[in-house]
Amino acid sequence: CVSWSIKTGYGSLYSSVEDLYQWDRAVYTDAVLSKTARQKMFTDYGGFGYGWDVSKDFGRRVTLINGRSPGFTASLERFIDDDVCIAIAANTYSGITQSLAEDLAAIVLGEKYEPPLRAADVPKAALQRYVGRYRFGPDFVYNPNLVVTVELKGDALVMQTASGPSYLIPLSDVRVVDRLFGGGVTCTR
Repeated sequence: CVSWSIKTGYGSLYSSVEDLYQWDRAVYTDAVLSKTARQKMFTDYGGFGYGWDVSKDFGRRVTLINGRSPGFTASLERFIDDDVCIAIAANTYSGITQSLAEDLAAIVLGEKYEPPLRAADVPKAALQRYVGRYRFGPDFVYNPNLVVTVELKGDALVMQTASGPSYLIPLSDVRVVDRLFGGGVTCTR
């Protein structure tokens, strides 16, 4: 079992979106790397450059680096030829924050994108059907056989796990999404 109780970032790193943006601006100049080194760093060597994912998104060259662990998530996407930088940092483990980077890039670049999830106005009686105790299967990669309890607290559905609560966002009277991890659930009972 791994204890994340003292997790402060890899190597106790402290940063912000503003710091990531300043880093991005510096990488476009010779202040950090020479032009030759930058070209090598962002060359596609089978999907990766020197420490960066290198690919195309929206038909444009993009380099990106992202990561997450309990307590943080971050993403830095650089659309090199467009001089566009998308930087996201959050004090959460949610994978949803990383998918926001692509949505923001689409908006900035004038491309089509899927709108963010929107909570539906669902009556309490319909939300009540989710209340109960559930066990995930042994094939649940994140935590096999995880047991959770779903409670209705006021107008909010809350999924309780051993590591704490996570809010469930109702998308309809039969579908919710876990706000922390982005997993969707359809209620069939």
